[in-house]
Amino acid sequence: MVSIRLGLAAATLTLGAFAGSAQEDGPPAEELVRRGLMALQARDLPTAQEYLERAVEIDAGEPRGWIGLAQTYSMLNLHTQASRHAAEAARLGGEDPLIQHALSMFHTNYGNWAEAAAWEEKFARQSKQDLDAYLRAVSLYLQAEMPKRAAEVGEAALQQVVSASLHNALGKAYTMSGELEKGLDHLRSAVEQEPYEESLHYDLGYFHLRQQDFGSAKAAFEAGRRYFDKSPALEIGLGIAAYGRRSFKDSVDHFLRAAALAPGLEQPHAFLGRLLQHASDRMDEVVERMKAFHSDHSKNHFGPFLYGQALLAKLGASKDETAMAEIESLLRESLERNEEYWESHYELGVLLEKKRDFPEAEKHLERAVALNPDSSKPHYRLARVYQRLGKAREAKRERELHKQIAERERQAMRAGGLPEGFASAGVTP
Repeated sequence: MVSIRLGLAAATLTLGAFAGSAQEDGPPAEELVRRGLMALQARDLPTAQEYLERAVEIDAGEPRGWIGLAQTYSMLNLHTQASRHAAEAARLGGEDPLIQHALSMFHTNYGNWAEAAAWEEKFARQSKQDLDAYLRAVSLYLQAEMPKRAAEVGEAALQQVVSASLHNALGKAYTMSGELEKGLDHLRSAVEQEPYEESLHYDLGYFHLRQQDFGSAKAAFEAGRRYFDKSPALEIGLGIAAYGRRSFKDSVDHFLRAAALAPGLEQPHAFLGRLLQHASDRMDEVVERMKAFHSDHSKNHFGPFLYGQALLAKLGASKDETAMAEIESLLRESLERNEEYWESHYELGVLLEKKRDFPEAEKHLERAVALNPDSSKPHYRLARVYQRLGKAREAKRERELHKQIAERERQAMRAGGLPEGFASAGVTP
């Protein structure tokens, strides 16, 4: 989606334009508005409130005072008053382009996407050649899940000015509305017009990923990589496309390269964690990457989880007590930070089963199943542990559940699907 760079900070800059347009020695209300908006721009909220309230008392028909008060009250967390004053500004100054733009920003700050989009569209249509305004309007309509309206506004803008960004926004609008051929045409046009914009290459490749056309996705990402050969986003896209084509070793290679290019980025490390069974010949490199990621993310659950998971995969059939102690410490650290993360429970359960601590393994595997009953892995492991504990009936139930869920997973894979976490993976270059 096109990014929306709106909000209170931008709003006060716009209001500053009102302040700058007023003459210092103008009528009393106008002078108070000017002073109030300058105070608002400086984040001096008590002073802004004082001047702007006095301004609307003197001249209740001054829309700049009302919208300035709306922003002031919003920043003071007085939201009922803010909304009331914004409505008054809209009633009095709804035909003024600057008021329209400020109202769009006001509603964006509250997540009122449809209202924000409508005001920004009005502002864009009056501004004519203001490409940024049209792009914001399209983006806001997409945020409001109104893709058909987004496409209408984008097409109107295209009559005024042609740009790669506009084609890209239209591509997303048509794609969201289900008009995939039109969406693809615009995404391609965006890349053709501006090949030196990394995000446009990524968006084209991502379109193909979403359609599970992994060959076309690979071609799009590789075309982008010719211009941006150190892009972690494009490398991640290539890794997902390789997975979709069942080229697992290539997928590992791409994610390792992305992790090397962006050692602090979560996604390539997370994806590597899902491909450990295909990374045996590069496991030492994977472990080093996870170790570095953990050192930078030791205060959240994901860093210790990924490092512990990789060490457990590297451990294999070995029962090295020192290695197992380190892995257990990492996984328990992960759970201390997020007890609700099912995969940490699962990996700890696998380790405890390996250590023959079956009662503790049972506890963590049951928790993994409770948190994510739709994954086949914890059911399989829990069946094994139940069997070890002499719980034959429970073991049989878990084996049956594992069989059913694993079959659904196999069918999804045969249909060309991506595993959990891959299909919705969007990366911002």
